[in-house]
Amino acid sequence: VAVLEAYASGLPIVCFKVPGLERQIIDGVTGVFAKERTADAFFNAIVELDMIRTQAANNCLIEAKKYDSKYIAQCIFTEIDSLLMKV
Repeated sequence: VAVLEAYASGLPIVCFKVPGLERQIIDGVTGVFAKERTADAFFNAIVELDMIRTQAANNCLIEAKKYDSKYIAQCIFTEIDSLLMKV
């Protein structure tokens, strides 16, 4: 939930590549993974993100819209309609 809250606020993520986060963050798009689990690698990831922060922030806002309840409801309705047409 914290990742989606950050995305909705336009905040890209810097983190270590760990289970769960590795499936939520798009490296170089909505955040940056530290290459190793060290303080230096984390610092380097922050510097890397700083170079793309504006585009990454925009990407986060776009990604957050995929989880909007109205968007999800519309996807469900569309899928139900397509299934009903096959009957």
